[in-house]
Amino acid sequence: MSAANSDHHLDTPILDSESTHLIQSISEQGGYAYIRMASRAAAGDLRAAEAAREMAWEQLHSGPWHSVLPVWRDAYSMACLHVSKLHAATGEFSDALRALDMGLIMGGPLLKPDLHSLVTVVSAKARAARVSQQQQKCPNADRRLVRDEVVSKELLGVLPRKSLSCKMVVKRSGLSLEGFLSEYLLPGRPVIITDGMDHWPARSKWNDLDYLTKVAGDRTVPVEVGKNYLYPEWKQELITFSQFLERIQASGSTSAAPTYLAQHPLFDQINELHEDICIPDYCFAGGGELRSLNAWFGPAGTVTPLHHDPHHNVLAQVVGKKYIRLYLASLSEELYPYTETMLCNSSQVDLDNIDENEFPKMRDLEFVDCILEEGDMLYIPPKWWHYVRSLTPSLSVSFWWSEHETMELALINPWTLFHPKSPNPSKLRAFTIRCSSATSTTVPDLAEGPWKTSDARLVLEDGSIWRAKSFGASGTQVGEVVFNTSLTGYQEIITDPSYAGQFVLMTNPHIGNTGVNFDDEESRKCFLAGLVIRSLSISTSNWRCAETIGDYLAERNIMGIYDVDTRAITRRLRQDGSLIGVLSTEKTKSDEELLEMSRSWDIVGVDLISGVSCEAPHDWVDKTDSEWAFNSSKRDGDAFHVVAYDFGIKHNILRRLASYGCKITVVPSTWPASETLKMKPDGVLFSNGPGDPSAVPYAVETVKEILGKVPVFGICMGHQLLGLALGGKTFKMKFGHHGGNHPVRNLRTGHVEISAQNHNFAVEAGSLPEGVEVTHVNLNDGSCAGLAYPARNIMSIQYHPEASPGPHDSDYVFSEFIELMKKVKVLVEEKLGSYRLIN
Repeated sequence: MSAANSDHHLDTPILDSESTHLIQSISEQGGYAYIRMASRAAAGDLRAAEAAREMAWEQLHSGPWHSVLPVWRDAYSMACLHVSKLHAATGEFSDALRALDMGLIMGGPLLKPDLHSLVTVVSAKARAARVSQQQQKCPNADRRLVRDEVVSKELLGVLPRKSLSCKMVVKRSGLSLEGFLSEYLLPGRPVIITDGMDHWPARSKWNDLDYLTKVAGDRTVPVEVGKNYLYPEWKQELITFSQFLERIQASGSTSAAPTYLAQHPLFDQINELHEDICIPDYCFAGGGELRSLNAWFGPAGTVTPLHHDPHHNVLAQVVGKKYIRLYLASLSEELYPYTETMLCNSSQVDLDNIDENEFPKMRDLEFVDCILEEGDMLYIPPKWWHYVRSLTPSLSVSFWWSEHETMELALINPWTLFHPKSPNPSKLRAFTIRCSSATSTTVPDLAEGPWKTSDARLVLEDGSIWRAKSFGASGTQVGEVVFNTSLTGYQEIITDPSYAGQFVLMTNPHIGNTGVNFDDEESRKCFLAGLVIRSLSISTSNWRCAETIGDYLAERNIMGIYDVDTRAITRRLRQDGSLIGVLSTEKTKSDEELLEMSRSWDIVGVDLISGVSCEAPHDWVDKTDSEWAFNSSKRDGDAFHVVAYDFGIKHNILRRLASYGCKITVVPSTWPASETLKMKPDGVLFSNGPGDPSAVPYAVETVKEILGKVPVFGICMGHQLLGLALGGKTFKMKFGHHGGNHPVRNLRTGHVEISAQNHNFAVEAGSLPEGVEVTHVNLNDGSCAGLAYPARNIMSIQYHPEASPGPHDSDYVFSEFIELMKKVKVLVEEKLGSYRLIN
């Protein structure tokens, strides 16, 4: 280390001792790129450190926060420590401190001691120059946050209608724990405690802007900007605490977009502010357990809309004043809560502008309210609805706690109200509660979370085990894991027979939001082995929705899992190739058993077509509805008879042919070529299908017998079977092509088409005989994506021209097949005419 930066060296003992173990855990989740960047960061590369932090940041935002793997939170902390140390080494203390704050806000618990330790050193260096500059700018200025203690009539005029005209919240001073328990906590009644925080250092310090700037000015904090979280314009930002204080001072009471530091665990982040407050003894009455300690700092005019919380709550008003309105927990139905799970604790009613025609039950609903003064604490029972508006710049602290499980025993044995592990045992006092047994029934139940715990495993043949949550069917299933990059069309994907024997992993993280309808099915049933997704939508929103994707899969005995790191699995598949996996919800099966199952099955050489094909010939009569048609499908009156071999055919292929005027006879995969030729079709279609084309030699022989006798068109599996029938070879790709965004070049026109693809095998272009033309090439890997043999009236493509919901760039090939049949039909008729003339 050079002498220039030796003074800025920062010790991170936990990072030094735990880095090897943490790196190993990250590698188990597929974080190889992160590990490369982190190792370079440890060697002093700032750009690599920033890259590692960005990679971890992406993982933190890959799904709901509660489902983020803990290892990625610790990985984010590690990257933040590297970034901070490298900035500090060059004297960039503000940047170093910001990195540390981001680690404290978003990171995991493993490295928090190192983060706090570095904050102490770096913040002292960062604040010295800034505080000095601030004092030089305005040495004699009034630096109070709240200057006027009187609430103006103008501010009271913006309160909701009927405010301060009904029942007021009871105020108490000198309230004992016994009185609090018996009169308020157990009956579930709110109360204002007027002298519960007189001893807090915050009472004398927090109205001083210089003090707040000194201890927290350089720290980065998350803030909300906008009227409140129910409005579409609402957003979140990361700014320094000094910038936040400046916004408070500049904001008027009627600002349309106030900045609010709301429900943030600021005191876990900034120790100096934590030392200015004390946890009220009331939070431990009843053997309670503190759940969260949050800051609510903002200018006049900030609003928290009408909502309820699941825990007991003491809201301590340190600086400024707030108006608060409360409704009984039993009035939930009259308060019109949102039906969406994520907002079910919030009311649809805007108290600042109540529409009594839309919400008539609100008209005469009783409530209690108050103005919470500086130094007041308001106890809000669980599930009581409350609305909060700041009347002045305001600094508040909320303490959430839950009851101990022995709370109900308090009526029999009051000593059970004291938890032996209370963090403040010296201040607890023993007493006896005198109340009737009926009182306990008024204590509201705590809300249950809408989530479920991990109950499924995906075990891959490489030994990795992925814990997840199940939906759809339960049980144990083996299959090949492939990833699909489509952004839309998950219903068409799960009903595509070509996915038989495979677990489909969707790289698009949000699945299920449009539900399922019965018009978009691509086959008569689901054939895939299972569905793997990141986030399962908790609600559906589509006018065509008939049921949820979970119910749909359960009815068809298809397994699904969610809350799994699909990006990490995708990277593993791209690196190692498609892997066999076992999906199980059965707790009786060990990881070793499932791993053995995954290593004892292979998709290569397995005939999957016979399990998805129809059992008997039938005519297809449906066609693309005119409402959904994307191509005019013009025809001149000719009707062509097409025999379609069902190797796992998608319905939309048949719809598109029917839309071009074709009469279609669908036949099973084992249908003899001789029987097909007896039908005298104008053309034969060899459809898409699942698995290995070399595993179905009977299908290859059928194709051989038909070639040269009628025009043929192959799609996907049909394309591969044509390649084999012509004497070529096929091979298994590393991870295949699956998705609706694959670029293909048409070598005849030079045009690039965006295509939908689904295949793990491909035709080896170099193995094709002379006369066979490669017409299309996949631009991702150069593989053969289409071929033609004009001399024998053969055409095929490796992808899906019928793609539903899209893309539709390749729909023209149906027209080309029609033209091919028309050309051959004209030639045949000309030959017949010549024959008749001769005879």
